[in-house]
Amino acid sequence: MGLNEPATFALSSEDFRLLFESAPNPYLIIRPNTPVFTIVAVSDSYLKATSTLRADIIGRGLFEVFPANPDDPATTSLNDLRISLERVIQECIPDMMGIQKYDIPQQGEEGDGFKVKYWSPANIPVFSTEGDIAFILHRVEDVTDFVLLRQSLPQVQERTGQIEAEILRNAQEVKEANRQLKTAKEELEYRENELKRLNERLKELDNSKTIFFSNVSHEFRTPLTLILGPIQDILSTGDALSDTHRYHLETAYHNALRLQKLVNTLLDFSRIEAGRVQASYQPTDLVNFTRELVSMFDSAVEHAGLKLVIECSPFPEMVYVDHDMWEKIVLNLLSNAFKHTFEGEITVQLKHLKDHIEFVVRDTGVGIPSDQLPHLFERFYRVANTCSRTHEGSGIGLALVQELVKLHGGSIKVDSVIDQGTIFTVTIPTGKAHLDASQIVAPSDLPSTAQPFVEEALRWLPGEEHIPISPNNHTAWPGVVSAGKARILLADDNRDMRNYVQRLLEPYCTVEAVSDGLAALEAARRVLPDLVLSDVMMPKMNGFELIDALRSDPSLQKIPVIILSARAGEEAKVEGLKAGADDYLVKPFNARELLARVKTNLDLHRTRHQETIKELEKMVAERTAELQAVNQELEAFSYSVSHDLRAPLRAIDGFSLAVIEDYGNLLDEQGKNYLQRIRQGSQQMAQLIEDMLNLSKLTREELNLIQSVNLSSLAQDIAAEFKRQEPERRVEFNIQENLIAKGDKYLLQVVLQNLLGNAWKFTSKHPQACIKFGTLNQDGKPVYYVKDDGVGFDSAYANKLFNVFQRLHTLKEFPGTGVGLVSTQRIIHRHGGKIWAEGEVEKGATFYFTLGSSELLE
Repeated sequence: MGLNEPATFALSSEDFRLLFESAPNPYLIIRPNTPVFTIVAVSDSYLKATSTLRADIIGRGLFEVFPANPDDPATTSLNDLRISLERVIQECIPDMMGIQKYDIPQQGEEGDGFKVKYWSPANIPVFSTEGDIAFILHRVEDVTDFVLLRQSLPQVQERTGQIEAEILRNAQEVKEANRQLKTAKEELEYRENELKRLNERLKELDNSKTIFFSNVSHEFRTPLTLILGPIQDILSTGDALSDTHRYHLETAYHNALRLQKLVNTLLDFSRIEAGRVQASYQPTDLVNFTRELVSMFDSAVEHAGLKLVIECSPFPEMVYVDHDMWEKIVLNLLSNAFKHTFEGEITVQLKHLKDHIEFVVRDTGVGIPSDQLPHLFERFYRVANTCSRTHEGSGIGLALVQELVKLHGGSIKVDSVIDQGTIFTVTIPTGKAHLDASQIVAPSDLPSTAQPFVEEALRWLPGEEHIPISPNNHTAWPGVVSAGKARILLADDNRDMRNYVQRLLEPYCTVEAVSDGLAALEAARRVLPDLVLSDVMMPKMNGFELIDALRSDPSLQKIPVIILSARAGEEAKVEGLKAGADDYLVKPFNARELLARVKTNLDLHRTRHQETIKELEKMVAERTAELQAVNQELEAFSYSVSHDLRAPLRAIDGFSLAVIEDYGNLLDEQGKNYLQRIRQGSQQMAQLIEDMLNLSKLTREELNLIQSVNLSSLAQDIAAEFKRQEPERRVEFNIQENLIAKGDKYLLQVVLQNLLGNAWKFTSKHPQACIKFGTLNQDGKPVYYVKDDGVGFDSAYANKLFNVFQRLHTLKEFPGTGVGLVSTQRIIHRHGGKIWAEGEVEKGATFYFTLGSSELLE
């Protein structure tokens, strides 16, 4: 190549693609395949303008990628674009379009929907070497900003004036704000000082509250001691007490112990908060000490059907603990595990790990939701909606355990899985370097505080107790129920409270006592109570949830409910009444008041019930009269219409027979078949009308003369007639002799014709059939039966057999009208009896019936 010769380069298809995609203007290359217009190439500028990806649009139709905006039905841009493309194809010339509003689908961070866009498009044909249009070059220019600016120009001018006015107004406001700033600073300084003063006051009140609780709790112990001591002395006298007096004293003693435990817990916590705890750490054989504490729960755990596992190996050294504090740690955690475990086991582990020991209490109980675990050691915090043996408790047990563990220089953590169980792990350092030397004492024996924990745990368990009732002059409440005692359903998770209320009510009512709301609901559904007495705080289902469940059940919603609650005050009472309770009684309550409230609510319920019954009886009577009148009209109409239909049906059958006899030789086989079908249809319709007339007659007419009827003779005559009509069939009739009954002879004949006729019909497929008619003896009264070995029926349809027009087989299989069994049932009911059926597919059927006005005669 010479120096002056022009250079030539051969561009590849890839070069052309890069050049096209890098074009500064937005371009699409489209195939002229109307109506799809497939996209085959796109420039980078177009992708940017439409916020699309090349891989998402190549190979797809133009109108599929860019559909119409459903929120803008008035736009015609999409249709205009299609017209322009088709014009290019038809006229083979470029087409320049005006400004078009064509919205672009949006996805991703900007959200789904369409973005408003304005375009200036042009469609240019690209010809092949043969002169055909190979592609269409679609060029667009985004003029959205221009259009929107032009549209908003008047608004901009108006807004400019508004801004000028706002600037003047703001200047005045800034001036005024500067004037007020000094005042605001002074006010802020005052409020900061006031807040500081209030915080100091709050701290003083908190300290006063802690001291108050500490002092009050301490003072409670003196009267409690004077209550527990004398009661214990009286109980120890033994034989001098009656069963009733002993029961009263034991109940008082158990609850005084529980109150003492609550007071001691509150006192301990108050002392810790006040920083006045005097711990005494002594070297302890922690394994044996812990074993002794845990073993005290053996009887309670065994009685609950659980397993208690203790895993403790001997330690190489003594561990310094405060005995009283360690007892409270162990007993609180064990009590907590027992309260929330209903099956499985409770495992206690004590491990020596280098410089610390681990005390672990693991249960297979209900578990704790993960979102509530961080709050578990907060004072007064209680896990919501958890299943437990009781809802009683102060809510500070675990908070106290955490503080006691901290006093030992240790820590506590909890892990839990719903419906699998909970694990509490206490870690305490070994040795004594971490303890205050002045609080380390020599080993000594102190009285155990375990008994109240064990006593309380035992009283969480269900169990029947003998409740002695003192002789009294109580009489039954007059007018509470019409016959017998009223039935009271009592729900309370405290056993002593259940026993106490039950003892009060038993002289007047029948009382069923349960320990939670769910058990109460099940008991109410099992046997309807006249009144429900319910506590509010109960496991499984609380009192308000119980009321809601009762009011939601149509069969239980009218039962009166009295709430027994420890929550006093108007707010609590209003809340209970709003929840649907009929009455609200605050604990502690007076026994006479409880009896009066129960009697009043029972009387009100009975009065309302009687009024409801009277209203229902009146409505039923009115409705019955209406139905009887309508029924008589329908039966009269049915009788009249059925009677009038018989004449034309006779004509159809008669003339069809005449045509066959007189002109049958002129008809082909198909014509004869048609006439036979006409005859069969008219005969079947006539039989149906006959059955309907009989059914109507049964409804309108009373029983004729009641006389002795030989059912055996009637059955034999009916069987003989069946054999005469179909002599080719081989059917054995087994009819019990001398079956004599009292009734209407004609109607009883209809019963046997229908039942034996069904047996005859449904054994027609058997070459050798057997039909039986006889009696069974049931409670000294005869039960008649008709039994066959025919096709039978599915027992699930037994109750539907006696419905009008009910058929279990097609007419082609077994002809019939579906009225016979209905007539049979009405006749038997008219005789004061009943009818039922049993069957099994391909193993036959048996129809049983009784006649209330009949009996076997010797």
